[in-house]
Amino acid sequence: MHYLLSAPWEEDEIRRDRVEPQSVSLSWREPIPAGAPGANGTEYEIRYYEKGQSEQTYSTVKTGEPAVTVTNLKPATRYVFQIRAASPGPSWETQSFNPSIEVQTPGEAASGSKDQSPAVVVTIVTISALLVLGSVMSVLAIWRSRQRGSQHGS
Repeated sequence: MHYLLSAPWEEDEIRRDRVEPQSVSLSWREPIPAGAPGANGTEYEIRYYEKGQSEQTYSTVKTGEPAVTVTNLKPATRYVFQIRAASPGPSWETQSFNPSIEVQTPGEAASGSKDQSPAVVVTIVTISALLVLGSVMSVLAIWRSRQRGSQHGS
């Protein structure tokens, strides 16, 4: 027996649990409470695509849990996600997707990527230059004092 589940969510019922430069984790409430007839075997299909791209060029992920992490996304890109639910079987084609939600992935720099910000690089270079300059000045001061000491002693 296949249960067809209508679009069970409003846009604000889908949670954006984690948004990273190359992945998005979403979760939602189950359309049929656990233990109710038809609750077991519910599958979810998540369709997603880059906003501005043709809706015909989408990717899909299927899961048996009311949560998903979509990976291999592009940083700093707005994606459109849609979710639909059905019991397993040929009922997928008759189900419609819920209202779309949009998620913007952050850029690489916002996530603390390997690239350092210019301010950090400038600070490190400045401190290093001051340390080298201080070392050179110390060596010169010691050398000059020895030079003067050897001149006074002769």
